[in-house]
Amino acid sequence: MIDRLKYFLSILAFILPVSLAFSQDNVDSESSLPDSSAINKVLNLVDYLTIKKEKYSITTYPALGYAPQTGFRYAIISFIKFNNSSPESDQYYRPSSITPEISFSSKNQLALELKSTLFFKKTWMLNVESAYEYFPDSYYGIGDELLEEPLDYTSNNIYLRADFSRIIEDKFFVGIKTDFLKTDIKEVKTADNQSELADDLMNQSGVYFGIGPQLIYDTRDNTLFPTGGYYLETSFMYYPQFSNSSDFTKFIFDARKYVKIQSWKNVLAFQAKASSSSGGLPFFMMSNIGGKNDLRGIEHANKYIDNQSFLTQVEYRRHLWWRLGMVAFAGLGQTADEWSKMNTVDMKYVYGIGGRFRMTSDDRLNMRLDVGFGPNGDRAFYFSIKEAF
Repeated sequence: MIDRLKYFLSILAFILPVSLAFSQDNVDSESSLPDSSAINKVLNLVDYLTIKKEKYSITTYPALGYAPQTGFRYAIISFIKFNNSSPESDQYYRPSSITPEISFSSKNQLALELKSTLFFKKTWMLNVESAYEYFPDSYYGIGDELLEEPLDYTSNNIYLRADFSRIIEDKFFVGIKTDFLKTDIKEVKTADNQSELADDLMNQSGVYFGIGPQLIYDTRDNTLFPTGGYYLETSFMYYPQFSNSSDFTKFIFDARKYVKIQSWKNVLAFQAKASSSSGGLPFFMMSNIGGKNDLRGIEHANKYIDNQSFLTQVEYRRHLWWRLGMVAFAGLGQTADEWSKMNTVDMKYVYGIGGRFRMTSDDRLNMRLDVGFGPNGDRAFYFSIKEAF
């Protein structure tokens, strides 16, 4: 794994200076289209997927992706952007947006999702994530000692997460974070010696509700595609005893830094993230390090879960031509029952590359496809909207 990571970093070290040299001639060019009206007309057909109005725009795309957790995934994604903010006049470009998504997979998974980020008179911010999921999935165990064979199960999930914050001096956000989840775990497929574990998983079905304070410091120049600034978030959530669950707590710290190199066409993004939990939380709410926004390359988002987690990652983002771009990323992280048990031996390393397609001509909102490589031969593909962090 270390040899493959060194090989990847050597390729990145070659790509970066070449990209910088190429960007010298195209610093101010947004699209760099060839001088051919016929080619322009063909390429700009994608603009017909966007409906533009005075106060909002709607963009809709079909999508196809693959991951071991989902199999082949088919989706229809829309992005509704409101023109409440201007990149020319506002120091921090924060447009309100709503993103509905319908997806299904070759593993019979169905998801109906709705995400929204709304800003009210630059004084209040509301983030909402809601979804219904019918989700055949797998349980790998807790900690680094994975089960010899993961347990397959099916869950029906309904969740609603909402953050409501007051914006102070454009940079500070002080608010309340809430989390509601109703889950029903069933159809656990096990070997004869795993029946007790299967019963334990099903007994974690129930209703969970958490609430707590949230603090954010945000100086990103653009929330859709940051090229400079910081993002610091810390939150503490308390989940009281509810349904058949015990009470538990979760603490999350997330720090990001963005550096523009010469122009917006070359950006370095850094992230460090830590999560800590205690109490009787269910396995599907434990701290993890995998997923489409964290360590891409671990084949299942919840393959490594425990009470504590830490990860850090870096990503180089490069605009290539027209609406196309690429990224290269690498990261490491670990989960453990206690912070004192973190060590370099059990650290998980990932790396990968990705392609980008800008969905609209007005905003640098990217549709992304990433392929990541992780420990023990893991690999995974990810399809999503907006950057990973």
